[in-house]
Amino acid sequence: MKIILGLFIILLSAQASKAVDRELPVNITSERMEVVQTENKAFFEGDVKVTYGAATMGSNTLEVLYSGENEQGDVKQVTALGGVIIVHGESTATGDKAVFTPQTSKVLVTGNVVMSKEDNVLKGESLTYDLETGDMNLNNNEGDGRIKAIFTIKGKK
Repeated sequence: MKIILGLFIILLSAQASKAVDRELPVNITSERMEVVQTENKAFFEGDVKVTYGAATMGSNTLEVLYSGENEQGDVKQVTALGGVIIVHGESTATGDKAVFTPQTSKVLVTGNVVMSKEDNVLKGESLTYDLETGDMNLNNNEGDGRIKAIFTIKGKK
């Protein structure tokens, strides 16, 4: 489940974080948990909170798909749904849904995506973020099809 780390790195800094300690524990709390062994799925529901080091993520539900090919099970996909909020330091990313696929090292956040750090804000409908390269693609397929960005340039005081 350490792969859940990928959910936290979504544009939470200007660069990809390659110095993350992957040995830190991933802590998940929720009101309910269900494992469906025959389908290799684990579900967490109700005020889901995930912490990994200084990063936190909240959502209504979390679904983890794993391979089941060994005793630990390799994570194939992690999906957070409903009121997704990811916080790391001064940076925040929100959306309706976040899907992390370890095989591609990419995270897809969709639905009312808002990324902010201090007074800087980016808005769109879908964000794809590559955890290995730090590359991102923000799209707005809804409304007028345009990305909204607000940047604050701070000068000397």
